[in-house]
Amino acid sequence: MEPQKEKPDPITRAHNTINQAEDLIAGELERTNNSWFACLGSRVSTVETLLDTAALDGQISSTERNSLQKRLDLLKVDLKKARTDFSTDFSEAEPPSEVKEKLLKELNIFAEPEEGSGK
Repeated sequence: MEPQKEKPDPITRAHNTINQAEDLIAGELERTNNSWFACLGSRVSTVETLLDTAALDGQISSTERNSLQKRLDLLKVDLKKARTDFSTDFSEAEPPSEVKEKLLKELNIFAEPEEGSGK
């Protein structure tokens, strides 16, 4: 019997989710009928859950958790706006690459915020 590999800690898993977001979104798009925006929303939910777990495990303080959550909350506002901007009555259009890049950059809550971004 093979020894079980230890599962990465929640913060490492959050970093991995963020770093692999483009590939994870592409995979979800292939497997489902979800829009690009819904697939990004899945990544946001995953990162939020991992932050909660890290806080409960004592890996990050509640202050750190709240700071990171504020950045996710700002992303969710931008995601909602972009989703509205690229939706019709019947479907959500694929956003342009610059919109995708902006939202994926915002997902990287562990990166230093850019000057003037308010994040």
